[in-house]
Amino acid sequence: MNKITGIIVGVILLLVVVGVVLKLVVFPSPDGATTATSKSGYMDVIKIDANMSDVLGETPSGSDNAAEHYEKAVEIFQANRNEITASAASLRRGEDQAYASELKNLQEIASHIAQGAKQANMKYLTKFGSGKLQVSKRQDDVERLGQTIDTMIKILGPYLIAKEKFTEASALYHSIFAAGGHMIKARSQYQMTMYGKDIQFDAMNGISKSIPRDTDKDEARKLRAPLRNYIQALNDFRSDYSKKMEIFEKLPFPAGDVWNIAENDKDRVWRVQAILAMGILKFTRQSKANVTRNTALIEKFLNSKDPLEKAAAEAAKAYSKPDFNHAGTTW
Repeated sequence: MNKITGIIVGVILLLVVVGVVLKLVVFPSPDGATTATSKSGYMDVIKIDANMSDVLGETPSGSDNAAEHYEKAVEIFQANRNEITASAASLRRGEDQAYASELKNLQEIASHIAQGAKQANMKYLTKFGSGKLQVSKRQDDVERLGQTIDTMIKILGPYLIAKEKFTEASALYHSIFAAGGHMIKARSQYQMTMYGKDIQFDAMNGISKSIPRDTDKDEARKLRAPLRNYIQALNDFRSDYSKKMEIFEKLPFPAGDVWNIAENDKDRVWRVQAILAMGILKFTRQSKANVTRNTALIEKFLNSKDPLEKAAAEAAKAYSKPDFNHAGTTW
């Protein structure tokens, strides 16, 4: 290579380096996904490795939207919440003399939950409540449903057991278990899924306590066997779900991973959570490239055919700096 050729090559290399630097500085790329969300199987749906029918004795197969029945239960609870709450301690002890009205309301709530439990599927967030989502792990509409079912677990179930109405108690807790399963199966939103998981744990504890005290030990052990198997599977599910949530637990969120989940996760729960997280990404000192990418994805999901993805995008777009400042490091 002569001197002139060497100079030309050197100039070309310099121009390449300058071009790369300029691209990085003037036209930077948005963050890419890290190995945390790029590993094989990360985007697969996390399932419970057990069948609800093993606990229920059958598979709910009704054609109604279970949410229609659950919403009736929610409405009764909301209208009578103060009175029901005030009666809780006495009813748990089986003291019902002064609480005929409250007990009637609880039994009516239970009847609606039982009807919902017979259905194959539930669509709650897309059918009832405000029709909106919040940039948060927690949703008001989920709280309304979850607290209504919790009331059955914490008041009516213990009341029936205290009165030794074990058959009725068992039926109630089986309905509650099915309702928790609906909340998980809906794959709608993180808190809904976690509430469903907790409800199923509590329901299985109630089913166990509903076995009459004079039941033969071997028979009782046989009755509890499906519960033990499902509890182990539910524990594994809880562990895997909690681990995946770590992406969204600490600010600033890894933008590339959030977008990767939003676009590619097979579980709608995580897609919705990632879209909601984009609302927070707007205010976490992102690069210009990240801001552009984040804005474009929010706009993309505003046109999603999935109503929950669209609702999440609407919440992310509306999320403001005052909202972010008020939330601090939690959401």
